[in-house]
Amino acid sequence: GVDWRDLTLLLLAEVALGGVCGDLLGLLMAQPSLQAAHLLLPQDLRLLKPPIIDWRVAAFAMLAAIGPIVLCALVPAGTASGAAIAGGLTGGMTATPGRSRGRSFLLSAQAAVGLVLTGALLLTSFAVLRAGDTGFDHDGLAVVELLMTDSPTAEE
Repeated sequence: GVDWRDLTLLLLAEVALGGVCGDLLGLLMAQPSLQAAHLLLPQDLRLLKPPIIDWRVAAFAMLAAIGPIVLCALVPAGTASGAAIAGGLTGGMTATPGRSRGRSFLLSAQAAVGLVLTGALLLTSFAVLRAGDTGFDHDGLAVVELLMTDSPTAEE
């Protein structure tokens, strides 16, 4: 028979491989996507610096994406015993509400952390954009309102 530790290692290998493949696919798509987005910008737009992918941030994002996947796979595997896994493989095991609540909590926590990090990134990016030099001098600025009418001109 198969030992529960072997099943746990197999499960961890499977989810880690899926996470790494997803991360690598995202990295492969990142540079072409950035170049395509750069082409969509107006030609007369002056950028303070060219957009690039920061590989330190990409490495952190990869680890941050794989960590919760492995954690969500470890919790059910760690709570199960060898007999429970064998019973589950034969169809004798059903999910209990306690295990379902734990899994729901982990998924909710992962979503909450993702939303907080995304919000922080958006706010930080907005603050950097607001603080940057736009290349426009606001001193001596005058605003004029011009009303256009349908009256005929002198040439008509």
